[in-house]
Amino acid sequence: MSEIAFIVEYREIPRFPGYRVGNDGSVWSCWQQCKGIGVGHCREMTTQWNQLAARTNSKRYRTVALFQNGKRKTVYVHVLVLTEFRGPKPTGCLSRHINGTRTDNRLANLVWGTAEENAVDRERHGNTVRGERNGSAKLTATQVADIRSRRGQSGRSLAREFRVSSNSIYEILAGRRW
Repeated sequence: MSEIAFIVEYREIPRFPGYRVGNDGSVWSCWQQCKGIGVGHCREMTTQWNQLAARTNSKRYRTVALFQNGKRKTVYVHVLVLTEFRGPKPTGCLSRHINGTRTDNRLANLVWGTAEENAVDRERHGNTVRGERNGSAKLTATQVADIRSRRGQSGRSLAREFRVSSNSIYEILAGRRW
């Protein structure tokens, strides 16, 4: 069985001198703390590259902290990869993770695309927040099925029983919700 060698390509990040990004989603820095006593926040550029530790934020995207003009900036890894390997974000586009995994920042998994294309991706990967997965949901799928099975019953009585608005019942029965 032959293995295909994957060669990582790196690109400098012009907005952030002293940093580079790999097509494998890795981010690197050649900045180090200054040597000596009492140097405070002194940083100097070296010839040695060190991989940065990416963090996963609350939305499950990977981020890294980079310094620009002495100020710390938190940036998305997928945006760095796309920008340096595919060019700036086109107007009206956003980044898409082809396989639906937000932490997979390999160039092969990333493309610029429209919001509509991203919505199709979310649907295909089962990442669309609807039904019980919606944080605002007051009903379960079982309760919605029960409501639909009782179509002839008064919407107001169903709303009282399930402790939701009459409008919610009508929207469920009309197929516009859930």
